[in-house]
Amino acid sequence: MIPIFLVLLTVDGSLAAPFNSTTQTPPSTTTATTTAGGGHSAFRDKLSGYCNGTVHYGDLNLDDTVISSVVTAVENFRTKHPEEKISQCVIKIPDNSALDEAILSFNEGKLPSEVYGTAFLLLGKGVRTSGEGKVESCHLRAYRFAGNPQSQLSAIQDGWEDSYQVRESIPLAAGQKLIAVPLNINTSALAGSYYVNLKRTITGQIRCKKYSTDFTGFDVDRDYLIRLLYPGVVVSGFTNIIDMNEKATLKGTCTRKGRRGYIFSKSHEGEVDAYLGYSGLIKAEIDPKLVTPGDALFYVISGNEFFQVKEPAIDIAFKQGSDSIHSNRMDNMTFVQISNNRLYSCHPRISGSLMSPVMNINTYYQDDAQNPETIHALTLAENQLMTKGRTAVKLLAAPNTETIIKKNSFITSGRSISDSRGVILTGTNHLKDTSRPRPGFSLKDNHVAGFQDALLLDGALRLELNSNQLNGNKSAVARVPGQLTDPVTLSGDRGNRYLKKVASPCEGLELSNIKGGFLFVDGTPCPSDYSAATPPP
Repeated sequence: MIPIFLVLLTVDGSLAAPFNSTTQTPPSTTTATTTAGGGHSAFRDKLSGYCNGTVHYGDLNLDDTVISSVVTAVENFRTKHPEEKISQCVIKIPDNSALDEAILSFNEGKLPSEVYGTAFLLLGKGVRTSGEGKVESCHLRAYRFAGNPQSQLSAIQDGWEDSYQVRESIPLAAGQKLIAVPLNINTSALAGSYYVNLKRTITGQIRCKKYSTDFTGFDVDRDYLIRLLYPGVVVSGFTNIIDMNEKATLKGTCTRKGRRGYIFSKSHEGEVDAYLGYSGLIKAEIDPKLVTPGDALFYVISGNEFFQVKEPAIDIAFKQGSDSIHSNRMDNMTFVQISNNRLYSCHPRISGSLMSPVMNINTYYQDDAQNPETIHALTLAENQLMTKGRTAVKLLAAPNTETIIKKNSFITSGRSISDSRGVILTGTNHLKDTSRPRPGFSLKDNHVAGFQDALLLDGALRLELNSNQLNGNKSAVARVPGQLTDPVTLSGDRGNRYLKKVASPCEGLELSNIKGGFLFVDGTPCPSDYSAATPPP
């Protein structure tokens, strides 16, 4: 008998053809238009002004309270990101349709210049974890909505879903912005310090037993929540907290062929953890061929609260085959800016030793310019990362680049992991790139705790440390074992601290090729043979 497998899923449908363009250009001049349900008001006029005269309301009939909240959200965005220009706005609500399909449909058939700078303003019920303030625990926590669920709910939000549904991955064309507008569920006022929830629609295939109508489980389809492929993109104000506490129900049918051609089938239903549907949260590729003079930043990821279990929450690298650039074209541009995010990487049933870094960012490239210029590769500022894994952040940088890491908190609860490193900084090695300036990393006012080594240095690089709490349980600054020849230039102020129980916070650095150094706040030198009377070259 030959088994026949028939799969029935709870969600079915096909995606529209993806927006595809090889040339991205800034927006052309637009005519002031408003596509809206409802009349004009001072708030609508103000929003129109912020949106370059074009606001797409669709058939939404939104009152002035909601429009006022949207105006405030856009004003806040403009204040935090003054370099980001908006050409038009599209207002959406969580109505159980697929957000990724709606964005694809909006972009489809349009010139790049017609969609460049579009701000998708996603209204939603404000939600966040129950706790406030600094990240202190990596355990899954309850979430709550902005407002009182026991009180009268806002009539305008009647019928809204708690989350935006994402069928596969959210796509954004060049220059587009995804901006959350979290609202109080009672008053529809803007809910500061809350987020709008995004969730993947969980699907999968049933696993049928051989020659049987019984099943063994479901294979869950996995993808990223958001995929970034084009420059000038912003993602701001979102969370996926609701998914982390949910299970998804999948259905399927197993069929087998019996004697005399009879067909036997049996339907099954099972629950799976929703987090299994995520390959990661944000996957971004840097393609320098798509950069235009109007792009100040390749990607901006700010003000989000994301939860991821095993793979990196944020994974960024150059597009395969596109890692050759002319740095002269990148004047005053930053590849990636990640700021004011709360990122958790943990799950009670997943071992920390199996977890990838919360952030994995590779900005290595080959510079083909005749007279290479310094590139600002990354700004990592005011983020709170909590993991139960071995590493918070892993960075790889190219020669002649600068990376700024300031006012971040990197903490692990996986204190029993023997080889944990808070931040891994990878430069170049002595076998290549010897004629180019080493990549520079500047760390200021960061807090690293719970890991064995707070910082791990890999390869040749320049490192400046100012006023950091490098509370590694074994060392504050370490090098990859056995690495002695790749030169590291080290400097810093006397504001850096380490755990008092650590006898030698930079043990072993003096045995490798270290130029310069610094003194900790208590006068301890790093490396141990450093003398403050001899400044770094």
